[in-house]
Order: sequence, then structure tokens, then C-alpha cells
Amino acid sequence: MSIICITTFLEDMDHEFNHIKEQVKLKGFKVDGTAGIKPFCSLCELKSVDYFYENTEKNTFLFYEFSNLPDQHMSLTRISDGLKGSDDGSVTKKELVNIRKKIRAEIQHELVKKFNDTSLINANMRSKITNIPVTFDVKPTYVVVVPPIDPSILGNKTGDIIKFLDHLKSTLRSSIPKEICARVNIQDVRALF
Repeated sequence: MSIICITTFLEDMDHEFNHIKEQVKLKGFKVDGTAGIKPFCSLCELKSVDYFYENTEKNTFLFYEFSNLPDQHMSLTRISDGLKGSDDGSVTKKELVNIRKKIRAEIQHELVKKFNDTSLINANMRSKITNIPVTFDVKPTYVVVVPPIDPSILGNKTGDIIKFLDHLKSTLRSSIPKEICARVNIQDVRALF
């Protein structure tokens, strides 16, 4: 395998939220996807974020993950509401609470795994990629970017989603050691326009 320059993976960030027309105004190094760093380095079995980003003004390194967490939360709510509404009484309230907790824990676990595996990709790509910015040696900030939380669309579920995201941010912070992660942010995609 040949060695290539990291700028080969530099592209306009794509948020992949199909219902949002605006584009992100940042360029990042594509990690995931068929043309990303991960497959180039033969690390496809690992999970990863979407982009590496170097903020040269602040001398920081960021992992960007675009994720439709509000939709995932709404799906969870629909599933649990369906179980709650079953006429046969086969699911108790306590079981329903446990099911919700397990699904939320799975979302959290997935995001933690993406951070950890992306850290491995960052550490292991150096033998195959050149001109890696010095900031890639700095503790990264993990940024999970979500679509706007629109009360006109979400209605009375808006508060639940905000609480879910706040709780998720808190659990991610406590699940990823501060020795390997500078900060965790959950950010509205509009901040990147």
C-alpha cells in the first residue's frame, strides 16, 4: 500500500441530514465512508466518527460525528409507547423503564465506541498517511452534531429530547476519561453554517 498525504481526505463536511439544505462551512478530514481514512488504513472493522478537524486558530483537534439523535430518541419513544399500549399487559411499567434505559445505554455505548475506535485510527494511521497536522497529537474534543430541535415539528416531545441530549452529554463525559478527551459537546448543526 502506498503512503499518501492526509489532504487527500480533506473535504467539505457533509452533515447528511437530508431535510436540511444548508451546508456546513468547515472542511474536515474524512474518516468514515468508502473514501475515508479508516478504509484506506484497512481499519474497517472499527467504528469511527465522520471527520477529523483541525482548528488552527485555537490549536485544537476535534472529532466530528453527525448523528440524528433526536430521531433515534423519537424511535425509542414510539417503540416504548407501543409496548406500553399493548392490551395484553405483557410489559410492566418497570420492564418498560428498563427497556428505555437499555436502549439509551446502547446509544451511549455506540458513541463511546466511536470515540475510542477513532482514537485508535488516529494513532495507527501514521504509517500510511503523511503530513498529519501536529494538532492531531493534542487531546481531541468530541463533537456530536445533531439536527435542529424544532418545537414546531416535535411538539411536546421537545423537552424530552433536550433532556435526553443533556443526559447523554453527561454520560459521555463520564464514560470517556478526561485523560484522552478534552471535552464532549453535543451541538446543533446550525452552529456550523
